[in-house]
Amino acid sequence: MSTYTLITAKNFERFTELRNGMDRASGPEFLGYDRTVVEYWSLLAETFPDNQFCLVEQESGRTAAVGNSIPLAFEGRWVDLPAEGLDWVLERGFQDRAAGQAPTIVSALYIEVAASHRGQNLSSKMLATMRQLAHSQGFNHLVAPVRPSLKSRYPLIPIDDYIGWQNSDGLPFDPWLRVHVRAGGKVLHPCSRAMSVTGTRQQWAEWTGMDFPGDGDYVIPHGLVPLSLRGPEGVYVEPGIWVLHELR
Repeated sequence: MSTYTLITAKNFERFTELRNGMDRASGPEFLGYDRTVVEYWSLLAETFPDNQFCLVEQESGRTAAVGNSIPLAFEGRWVDLPAEGLDWVLERGFQDRAAGQAPTIVSALYIEVAASHRGQNLSSKMLATMRQLAHSQGFNHLVAPVRPSLKSRYPLIPIDDYIGWQNSDGLPFDPWLRVHVRAGGKVLHPCSRAMSVTGTRQQWAEWTGMDFPGDGDYVIPHGLVPLSLRGPEGVYVEPGIWVLHELR
């Protein structure tokens, strides 16, 4: 079995080199144009270096996976975690930092496994590493606005229905939710507006490789829900699912 070295963004130059050099699988390009992601994502490594990390395969020296999380202040009930999901935690983390507000929890943002390392159970290892980092920083809870990995195969199914699907073992139907549950996570409720992307008809054509000859709702590659295209612009509002991890 491969062994891995953990590198955080505290070693900024090395982390940046490893992250940028990772062998990435194809994914939803359009999510990079979410307004909140555009504003804040490039600042994560410099602002929250302890929470951005990668695993490097010792034998090959290649980047196996990258993980991102962010500390923020949250004092409400877990049921009060909002519909905005990833957009909310990303913006809230930076706003709390600017205001000098002490964080109370950590939120997962993203875990990406290199294309060359898929199928090696690295997603579980990355989640365990994210939990350990948060716990080592003194936090008792990690939340995650999870992007369910198989939802793109069922874009017409409401997220409120999808969250209840189970496999024959009584575990979540969605593989990424199963990883969280097996790691000790508790599925809470949907965040129906986790991310939002607005673009012109031409931009959506470039992002998806599709033509959009008329107004309507379109099923798009990697989309968890249909794209709503009316007039010159299309709006895509992606749902997620809140998961809670208690850290011990």
